[in-house]
Amino acid sequence: MPGIKRKSTPGKDNQQTISRFFKPKSTDANNNGGGQNHEKTPKRQKKVPVIQILDDDIAPSQSPAKPSSLQKQNKLPHDEIKKENDGNVNQSLTQPTTHKITVSEKCLQKLARYSIDNTLSTNGSMTPYFTKTTSEESIETPSSMEQSNISKSQLNNSNLQKFAHSPSIVHKEMAQTSTQSNFDETVHRKIFDQNNNFSKLGTTEPPPPPSSNTKKKGKIVYTPLEKQVLELRKQSHGAMLFVECGYKYRFFGQDAEVASKELNICCHMDHNFMTASIPVHRLNVHLSRLVEKGYKVGVVNQTETAALKATGDNKNAPFTRQITNIYTKATFIDREEMNHDGGKANPSYILAINQSKKSCFNFIAVNPTTSEVVCEQFSTKSISDLSVALETIFSCLKPCELVLPKSSLDESVETFIARYVSNSIEGVRTERLIESPFTNVTKESLKRLDPEFNTQSLLSCACQLESYLSQFKLDGILKSSENFRKFRTINQSMVLDGITLRNLEIFENNTDGGVRGSLFSVLNHTYTPFGRRLLRRWIANPLLSKDEIQDRLIGITEMVENWESDYMKSLRRGLAGSIDLENGLTIISLKKASPSKFIKIVSELEKLRTLFFKYSEEISSKTKSKLLRELSTQIPQHLGTRLDASLNKLNRTEADRNNKNNVFKQPELDYPEVLKAKNEIKSIESKLEEYRRSRLPRALNKLSVEYKCVSGLEYLVEVKNNEVKSISSDWIKISATKQVTRFRPPFVDEHFKKLCRAREELSISSNEAWISFLDSFSYLHYEACKRAIEKVAIFDCLISLSIVAKQPGYCCPIIDDSDCIEIQDGRHPVIEGLLASGQQYVANDTKLNNEKKAMLISGPNMGGKSSYIKQIAIYCILAQIGSYIAASSARVGVLDGIYTRMGANDNIAHGKSTFLVEMEEASRILRNSTNKSLVILDELGRGTSTFDGVAIASAALKYFLDEVQPFTLFVSHYPSVFKEFENHDACVNHHMSFIEANDVGVVTDEESGVKKEKVDSIVFLYKLANGVAGKSYGLNVSRLAGISEDIIQNAARKSSQFQEKMSNLRSFKNAIKFAKTKERYLLNSHEH
Repeated sequence: MPGIKRKSTPGKDNQQTISRFFKPKSTDANNNGGGQNHEKTPKRQKKVPVIQILDDDIAPSQSPAKPSSLQKQNKLPHDEIKKENDGNVNQSLTQPTTHKITVSEKCLQKLARYSIDNTLSTNGSMTPYFTKTTSEESIETPSSMEQSNISKSQLNNSNLQKFAHSPSIVHKEMAQTSTQSNFDETVHRKIFDQNNNFSKLGTTEPPPPPSSNTKKKGKIVYTPLEKQVLELRKQSHGAMLFVECGYKYRFFGQDAEVASKELNICCHMDHNFMTASIPVHRLNVHLSRLVEKGYKVGVVNQTETAALKATGDNKNAPFTRQITNIYTKATFIDREEMNHDGGKANPSYILAINQSKKSCFNFIAVNPTTSEVVCEQFSTKSISDLSVALETIFSCLKPCELVLPKSSLDESVETFIARYVSNSIEGVRTERLIESPFTNVTKESLKRLDPEFNTQSLLSCACQLESYLSQFKLDGILKSSENFRKFRTINQSMVLDGITLRNLEIFENNTDGGVRGSLFSVLNHTYTPFGRRLLRRWIANPLLSKDEIQDRLIGITEMVENWESDYMKSLRRGLAGSIDLENGLTIISLKKASPSKFIKIVSELEKLRTLFFKYSEEISSKTKSKLLRELSTQIPQHLGTRLDASLNKLNRTEADRNNKNNVFKQPELDYPEVLKAKNEIKSIESKLEEYRRSRLPRALNKLSVEYKCVSGLEYLVEVKNNEVKSISSDWIKISATKQVTRFRPPFVDEHFKKLCRAREELSISSNEAWISFLDSFSYLHYEACKRAIEKVAIFDCLISLSIVAKQPGYCCPIIDDSDCIEIQDGRHPVIEGLLASGQQYVANDTKLNNEKKAMLISGPNMGGKSSYIKQIAIYCILAQIGSYIAASSARVGVLDGIYTRMGANDNIAHGKSTFLVEMEEASRILRNSTNKSLVILDELGRGTSTFDGVAIASAALKYFLDEVQPFTLFVSHYPSVFKEFENHDACVNHHMSFIEANDVGVVTDEESGVKKEKVDSIVFLYKLANGVAGKSYGLNVSRLAGISEDIIQNAARKSSQFQEKMSNLRSFKNAIKFAKTKERYLLNSHEH
């Protein structure tokens, strides 16, 4: 009878081990208090106790599943057998079904000599079985979802003899639930959680060793699998673990609870720990979901199969397992999809920060997706400069993981990092590590980037980063010096610091931090992920070389002119839908590419080579652009024809199936180990076939016999049940049905085990051969393919900017060495793109040159002043990346930097008020700007009193106009400042025009007779005009904001009073001035 394990008797088959634990039978509604519940039995029939068994694997209305083919094939031991699942693995656990079996009194008496023990199986549920025990030991029953709160002390105090004579008592005891948490379960959870010290989006420390395995009464007994998981936990670097068990991946302890919450799967108590599971084929799906949420995840795989285990020395031990991979958001590079950035603007950088001296900081950032390594080092004398440098690096790179030293950094750096992590929308992981003493980075590779680098300090930072990357087996990225570049090269790109990038909304808007509403969203029409990343770098680093800018502009112009030509259409189609070749080349160089991915990557490279080779002559003959001609010829040259040789070595059909055993067409040439393993398999198979033809027919008295393969079990000999007695007694029984029994003769069984071992050796040899093949390919082609992909990315960026240039109202700017910014009918490209259908942006002119290098702009609030000065800065950025401009004509001189002081922000974390932050930004601009810079000052001095603000604004403006002489855009609401500089030679006063509907005056309410002030009502024209605006019209904006009318009327009266006082004071001052002048005149006349 299923469910009972009897003593084995020689010559008899053993019965199946019980596979489910007991559950109390549900009581009738008529039973009071859930007392004893006896079933009625017919007369003259002995009462048979009924035991109700919980089956938590079988969904309602389903019969118990038969053993799977995988179970039969691998012959897993009882503590490793997996339950079948259709992909919805844990839903059946929420509604367990019950199955009744009857047990005789004799059987119950036999059970008195046994206690219920359980073992943690690999299928995600308990598999209890009976074991013999002494009289002092007590019954232990596992906790299911519905029994997780049963007090184990009640079960330990139960007597098995009572169970034999009065099963209803056991039912009653098992039905009792405790209101308090199970003490033993709490102890187990605490022990596991101490070993599971990972965190989401926070600092992760290596896990401590497990606590002492003691509990209140007795010792905790861990199953072999649980012990193995605890050991793996020590090696996991604080990661969640996917533990492979048969055809499922399981979570344990806190991992299971987190997985249940994040993946929406079931979690239940299983022996000592909470557990949850997913099917093997869903690993990549759930892995992606967890890393995208910011978790660090490890994958634990079985490193031996049932065939190797059966012939090894550890037949009775669990399968050996080890952590094969650890992933985070940035390091999960070998995904199923090859263009996994999904159009995101931000690449996945890991940034390591190190502080060598008090004011010297080192930064090394790695993008594992592309193997790009960015280095920077700077020293700062002030906290404000440090904050700006940090904001610049973080704004451009947008790191999603930070690697920090164990020791604390400077307080201002720690505060900045904490604010960056807390404000991040997508989440940022941070880890603190002790730097390793060794690194693959060399001083020569760093000196090549910048001779001024303090290489020893940077090497220390590289050690810190390499220690982190080694967890993910990505430290090889730092070996190639070709992957390194400097963050920003002086005298080669325009300076755009973090404050400017934020104020101008270059990469993200200031509303919700999204890409929409940023300059990048307007320019990004790239077809490829690697083109998208390069365009982002172009925008962050506008060119200073006039010749390079002209090359891009000429290339874009010719693309626009030939947009409908055959070669442009073909090239656009070829790039559309392209996979991430930078990422593909990286996973090949790191030897993580599967055969199918390798074929896909190299085939894509070969397609691009063929495409550009086909049209290289046509492009060279039809275009004048030096850049386009170079790209069309260099791309096929770098790729060459050598890629075909690598592809020709592979069997593409087997590669698409990821069958490494047969992926090579001629393994004997380069991989003799693979050929040797294949020959060994053929030899064994031929011996088995010879045995089938010659000896099996005689043994069975048949003319011919065929091997059978049933549920994955090979080399079976079927014998009809009525003929079983005629076969030899040493034949090994494998399985049976009502009609036939399946055996393996000793010879077949021995050679089948050899065959399994040979297949495993072939698998190992094939995997080693594949790794060797990838290594050889990387050595021969990595550098050339990398340069070719960089050229394709440039071509993709030019196509993207050509799409922008094709839009109506865009023009090609004239770039020269003259100091001028002259724009006619200019429009803000971002705001124009956000306007609703039917709305039109009001264009404005700009004229700045050597004679007039400053514009002083006044006007009403919300009149468009800030938008206007931002669009001028954006014109300059667009011009110097080689893009068309939203204007009818443009002429721009090359700028070395753009500096902005806009908005009002405080910094409470550093104890800085709004005005202090404002003054620090102004101080930075005063120190760094040159006569080739563009300086934007929006309402400087507004954070303090009027008199101090006017004085500071006036003094700063005078310094810029007389000393530094940059291009200056100065916005203010202080009329005295405009009056002071209205006759200055270097500046011109402008204002944003408007129409005033009503003049300020006094009216009488007809109903109440109360006098009310008229509040100005104006219409914004958003058009730049000469002269100074009379007022700021703040009350009009207050009304638009919904301020109460009573408050506005009171403010209007106060405003009229202030204006009257100021007018009287001005008249009085003028009278005094006139009197003094007249007195001086009379004195002079008297002297004469």
